[in-house]
Amino acid sequence: MVVLEEACSKIESLKVISFTRNFGQTAALAAGIQNSSGTYIATLDGDLQNDPQDILPMLKLCSENVDIVSGYRKNRNDHFLRVRVSNIANSIVSKMTGLQLHDYGCSIKVYKRDTLADIKLYGEMHRFLPIYAHLKGAKVSEFVVNHHPRHKGTSKYGYQRTLRVCLDIVLFYFLFHSKKPLNFFSKFSYFFFFLSTLLFIQYTFSLDIVYLVLLCFSTQFIVYPLLFALILELIIRTHYLSQSESQFIISTKVNFNS
Repeated sequence: MVVLEEACSKIESLKVISFTRNFGQTAALAAGIQNSSGTYIATLDGDLQNDPQDILPMLKLCSENVDIVSGYRKNRNDHFLRVRVSNIANSIVSKMTGLQLHDYGCSIKVYKRDTLADIKLYGEMHRFLPIYAHLKGAKVSEFVVNHHPRHKGTSKYGYQRTLRVCLDIVLFYFLFHSKKPLNFFSKFSYFFFFLSTLLFIQYTFSLDIVYLVLLCFSTQFIVYPLLFALILELIIRTHYLSQSESQFIISTKVNFNS
């Protein structure tokens, strides 16, 4: 902290934000974004594995009709198992969201400020910022960055966080990506309705108690998905109303004088 304070005294535009305790990376990024200024925002980890020299070429790419440039640690200097798990997670997220990125977990990114104007961060959602902005119409590109071995300290991201990230993926999908949960869950209701119809016909002809029991179970699952979808619809609408958050990004405004 002393080194940062000395740097602030020499560089007028430099700001240092210190929390009362460790609130996590998402909170740190949210605080940095809120207290930053300028047209572009660059983020990176403080463990010296990211190379700050990559920011300038990423900034150049971001100014060329691209809203977000996400780093890609193609030659990653981490444990093999950790890299493998990360690759699988990246593949799942890409398929679920429709945004094909090789490395969502890479912290070095460059954003145009407008793409982050109304985005609220919580949980582990910082890694999904490019997806969220992409769903609002932002153009996202990748840039292969350097990744150095870790020489000091230990990583705070253990394998136990994989479950947390997976839960955030599910939350993100229904809260931000799938704006129509009723359409999604109604498919399950249709399936169980069709199954219940077949079981009813089978029971009518055979009068077997087994088919009757299965019919009772299947009919319940016709209603449950619809009720769950209704709850999700209410949560999504409450989210956007309470956060005063828009579902779009305006690129240009043109005034027509009559």
